[in-house]
Amino acid sequence: MKKGMFVGLILAGVISAVFGVLAPLHEIWHWLAAFLLGVEARIGWDITYITISEVTLFIGFAGMFGEVTILTLIMIKFASMKYFKLSLYIFGYSASYIIALFSFLFLGFVPIDIEVMLGNYDKWIVYSIFGVFMFYYIFVLLLQIITINCFKTSIFPELFAKRVQEKLNYIEKKAKAEENKYKPLTLVK
Repeated sequence: MKKGMFVGLILAGVISAVFGVLAPLHEIWHWLAAFLLGVEARIGWDITYITISEVTLFIGFAGMFGEVTILTLIMIKFASMKYFKLSLYIFGYSASYIIALFSFLFLGFVPIDIEVMLGNYDKWIVYSIFGVFMFYYIFVLLLQIITINCFKTSIFPELFAKRVQEKLNYIEKKAKAEENKYKPLTLVK
């Protein structure tokens, strides 16, 4: 794989996340949390409707925690199956949370899940749990980066083949220089 394709696949994942291409991966976790609490819910492509007026913290944060967990597991599975293009796309999709984090911290953009929970709970509770989520997100993102690093020789075989050939040429050149450096002494009678 070329470096341009590597970056392009990650960028395609980020752009897909901005447009919610895999949004049901997030919403299914809201629905599952509501189901576990006995709350009737309907799932749409990018929103989950519940029948109670107050969204619990469990339902609200289930989407974020569930999505990054499932994306990480899918990404690692694709990498282990050597579907590197899909794996890099999923990595880009999950890396899009970085954009949301910076938008939240520096631009004042509040994700809809956080906004709904802020309407029902004290902001310190919501922000504290969001902080826990960010630590968890950093952990799973590092896990994804480590996975990519483990498979880098498979992702970039031509790059590593070129480096190995350069090392072999260097060793061969050095061996010839050493060979010519030490000539055996001959005895003259």
